[in-house]
Amino acid sequence: CHDHKFEPLSQRDYYSLQAFFTPSTFRDDYPVPNAAELAVHKIALGKYRQLTKREQDDLASIEAPYRQKLHEAKLAKLSPEAQLAHKTPSEQRTAEQINQIQETAALVEVTEKEILGAMSKEDRARHKLAKEALAKFPRPPPLPMTLALQCSKTNSAKTFVLFRGDYNRPGEEVQPGIPAVLRTPAFSSSPEAQFKIQNPKSKIAPAVAIESSRSRRTALAEWITDPRHPLTARIMVNRIWQYHFGRGLVATASDFGLKGERPSHPELLDWLANEFIARGWSIKEMHRLLLLSAVYQQTSRASSQGLDRDPENRFYSRWQRKRLEGEVIRDSLLAISGRLNPQMGGPGVFPPIPQDVFKGAKGWSVSPTPGEQNRRSLYIFSRRNLRFPFLEVFDAPDSNLTCPERPRSTSAPQSLTLLNADEVMAASFAAATRVAREAVSDAERIGLAYRLILGRNPTDREKTLASEFLRWAPWSELCRALFNVNAFVYVD
Repeated sequence: CHDHKFEPLSQRDYYSLQAFFTPSTFRDDYPVPNAAELAVHKIALGKYRQLTKREQDDLASIEAPYRQKLHEAKLAKLSPEAQLAHKTPSEQRTAEQINQIQETAALVEVTEKEILGAMSKEDRARHKLAKEALAKFPRPPPLPMTLALQCSKTNSAKTFVLFRGDYNRPGEEVQPGIPAVLRTPAFSSSPEAQFKIQNPKSKIAPAVAIESSRSRRTALAEWITDPRHPLTARIMVNRIWQYHFGRGLVATASDFGLKGERPSHPELLDWLANEFIARGWSIKEMHRLLLLSAVYQQTSRASSQGLDRDPENRFYSRWQRKRLEGEVIRDSLLAISGRLNPQMGGPGVFPPIPQDVFKGAKGWSVSPTPGEQNRRSLYIFSRRNLRFPFLEVFDAPDSNLTCPERPRSTSAPQSLTLLNADEVMAASFAAATRVAREAVSDAERIGLAYRLILGRNPTDREKTLASEFLRWAPWSELCRALFNVNAFVYVD
């Protein structure tokens, strides 16, 4: 609704950036199967088509004349160039014709509702009987779907600067464009040749000419990820560094501008950014690089010299202890107790939650089997107005707000949760069962419990304390006690 108060970003810049997406719409049924799912689906679909060939042929023969007539009527409304593109065989189409097909494909689609509306009474009755015959054959389960962005039915959507952000008060029309502060005189300002760069040696990334709704977003994506773009790689590697070390090389992860902090290690930030690009923008490669580094493998025990020269650990003279995220804590409870379901992908799951938390709300149907409920926390269905209670205690971000850095608090509810939550109680009983099954003597079981939960063998004193504790408490209580030791929830 106004020019930025601190950064050189204008209101026009905002709406120019928005214009890249204005002609696009969302669809919630975009198929995203993996190779195995796609192969199974193709086989099932092939069998279905064989079984229903007669019924489908009947439907097609009834619909064909109406579909053709409606298609030709819609095609006649397009420009001569678009009509020619549709009539040209696909293998003979030029790049421009392919773009025209993408832009206008939805405009010439014919729906079943339109066909039924155009049918005679007799054909509509025949169509109904054919549909009923086809419905007797069960269709294969649908492929996994996701929400996606696609070209809209028309490319005529325009973007305007809105007076004070008011939709009812449009002002100047704007074309897709990057913020002026990120442009140089080398870029063309004409909409027809968006940001064509004149100087090939410039360190600023060039952009692609914008020809259609789809290429608008493609142009923006290619500009953002161009290897000569100095900002994208820096921001990404800073996020990865922040995840592993608890603080980014630039502490303000979402603000590299005037009000953001300067990088503590600018040369390292640029080196990592160049490595990221050189390694094919592979996030996995960057994880491997950081985890194998000497700075990551340091101990958290600080030397007196390190404390004197680097009291806040801004120069990474030692490892900075950090608490695990709620998702990792829950996954660890499941893994240690032998209940974690390692299945990858698929729709979100709904583990049980306290009824009083969910009272009056809708849309949380608990997954029917323990196997589904015990999937990794990554797959817990995320609702904007309902955070999973166990994760919320451990600082799960609020989905209504942006979260450049997850907070790490230490509070009484966290201790109470690790003592009393259903997730911990279930893990304690299951871990005790696992320990009893995998070890023979009490001494071996104590050692196994420590290795599973804390990742180390117990000291002699801990062995003695555990033996005394087990004289009056069951094994599940020992496991629950170990789940409440700091070493379980902190990376040291």
